[in-house]
Amino acid sequence: MRVLTSWGQSLTMIWLATTPGGFYWPMFPIFGWAIGIMFRALDTYSPAMPAKEKIEREMHPNSGSERTERVQSLMTERSGQLGHL
Repeated sequence: MRVLTSWGQSLTMIWLATTPGGFYWPMFPIFGWAIGIMFRALDTYSPAMPAKEKIEREMHPNSGSERTERVQSLMTERSGQLGHL
């Protein structure tokens, strides 16, 4: 949090040195970084843990019966398309 504060203060000082009283452009990077920190905190401190099945499914997205079902569906959908070769 200190980094965000000192970084924001640095941008504000640059703004004051270059365009005092003009459009306050440092708000965009400050808010953008704050949103990123918020999502990082939600991801880190989220109480909900994913189910073991979901983790396994993401680690091996096309394994086992899912792969077999996909191959079977593609073979039935495209069976006539390969006949002319």
